[in-house]
Amino acid sequence: MAIGLVQEISDTGTSSGGTVIYTATFNAASQAGNLLIALICFNGSATPDIPTGFTLATSNTNADGSKIYLYYQADAPSTTTISTKVIATVGAANSCIIFIAEWQGVQQSSPLDQTGSGSSASGTVPTGSVTTTSAYELLIAGVSDLAGDTFSSPTNGFILLDQDNVGSGATLQAGGFLYNVVTSTGTYSSSVTNSSTTGGNGVIASFISIPGTVPAYNSIFFAAIS
Repeated sequence: MAIGLVQEISDTGTSSGGTVIYTATFNAASQAGNLLIALICFNGSATPDIPTGFTLATSNTNADGSKIYLYYQADAPSTTTISTKVIATVGAANSCIIFIAEWQGVQQSSPLDQTGSGSSASGTVPTGSVTTTSAYELLIAGVSDLAGDTFSSPTNGFILLDQDNVGSGATLQAGGFLYNVVTSTGTYSSSVTNSSTTGGNGVIASFISIPGTVPAYNSIFFAAIS
């Protein structure tokens, strides 16, 4: 089975503090055995909980307080909803963007290969880089900033699959979800241009395909992107 995107969607939320659960829901139940990704862009003093059943691949906190977390669940059960809980001090405002995606064709046991992160104070927002150890891999990346920016022009063959922004003033948050599918070992990275010059932070992770398969882009992508 080739690597392919099955579905992806995002949702946003804000809170004035206390306990809040941020949730994103697929348009259709995921297929058991596929890889699930949860990319969370967040600001505030608290840290989002790891979604149930997921593992943290990598995270990155920028000097301006923008945070980004990349979680995955290999050989996942069928599900429709993925959530993260935040317990913050009452009055400690925060904003969250949660992207969730389902991928087929990724190795079910120990698929995570490499991770990386990057940041900048101005201009483009980098994802960091990974040096893959397997020929066929899925690369997942995310970018984040506190300016409520629009992202564009991803580099090095990456696709900007989705982006969103939420909040206002001190809780303004932007996030972007990128991916690539590569067919040879090497060092891979990307960056995006944001609509202001504030800079931002990013993460990247690589996932190994099922042995003997050749990746295909968006092979069965049927869900609407919000």
